[in-house]
Amino acid sequence: CTTITVDTYNCTCIDGLQGDNETCFDLNECTECLDDCDYNAECHNTDGSFTCSCFNGYEGDGLNCTDTCLLGTSSCVTIASCIMNPDSR
Repeated sequence: CTTITVDTYNCTCIDGLQGDNETCFDLNECTECLDDCDYNAECHNTDGSFTCSCFNGYEGDGLNCTDTCLLGTSSCVTIASCIMNPDSR
């Protein structure tokens, strides 16, 4: 809150929270589509923020996810072929 005069103040919810500025609650960036997670990642809501994690078969920081077949880091054995699965989510 910011004091305007001795008896007057103004409150503003901090980033990641919403409300009437006197009562603030968590804004779910995931369900509101406000996250910047990669298309191949899942968004996890946290209090006042969010995190991202890549789906199985993808590697990265959640903001940028790359198919493990393209990276050459898949767990396929040497006599198997790695085939990208568009439904790996």
